[in-house]
Amino acid sequence: MRGQTWPTRRRIKAGDILSFTCFPTVAGYGTALRRTLFLGEPDARALQTWATNLNIRQHALEVIRPGTTCRKIERELDETRADHSWRHLSDRNHRVRLLAHPYGPWAGRETIRDLDIALEPGMLVSLRVTSAVAQHEPGAGVYGDTDVLFVNETGAELLTAFPAGPEHNLLTG
Repeated sequence: MRGQTWPTRRRIKAGDILSFTCFPTVAGYGTALRRTLFLGEPDARALQTWATNLNIRQHALEVIRPGTTCRKIERELDETRADHSWRHLSDRNHRVRLLAHPYGPWAGRETIRDLDIALEPGMLVSLRVTSAVAQHEPGAGVYGDTDVLFVNETGAELLTAFPAGPEHNLLTG
């Protein structure tokens, strides 16, 4: 079993990548939380891929701020991804995305990457950073984190309290 891909009947084993995903509703609004986890210790390639994905996520948390357009944020994050030598995968889920919540100015749109809408204080956005490594390559699997952010006067506040990264999400036992 490798994350959210490649269905299999085999039991999970040490070194497998897992995806923890939940979609709670808070005060009537849908939200999302996703984290990458490993059962046991991941191999070196998996740790490198995971670290790169987390670096892109951290950069995203820094560039999301009021006055910046969704298009500009997405382009900057795509450049960051390119700087890390990631292949661009055609599946729309395997990239950095700002997601629209089902209410407000983006109703009816799932992704807002190509909109010239400037973020404003008081807006909520979901940030999804996802990368995939092909099934038969070292570190194979899907690495993903989804967070909810509140745009404030100076930047964005991370509302997701569930920690990300190997120092928090290695399962043992």
